[in-house]
Amino acid sequence: MLAALHALAALAETDQQAILDELEQTWRGHDGVRVDHLDGLTVNHADWWFNVRASNTQSLLRLNAEGTDAATMGRESATTSSP
Repeated sequence: MLAALHALAALAETDQQAILDELEQTWRGHDGVRVDHLDGLTVNHADWWFNVRASNTQSLLRLNAEGTDAATMGRESATTSSP
């Protein structure tokens, strides 16, 4: 069973593209990680993935993530939320 995390990050006057660029720079080159831009920024790993994209209707970035189990999601969500 897949564990899922869905989160919204509200943006005041933050440049959404700059955040996406920083995320890509952070994850690109990690072992076992593949990055694509089909719908925002998607980062794939064998045990988890996440997608971050700008909302079409609100000033926010939408984060969707899934992992193989709850332990993986706990570990990776802590990693993703740390600078």
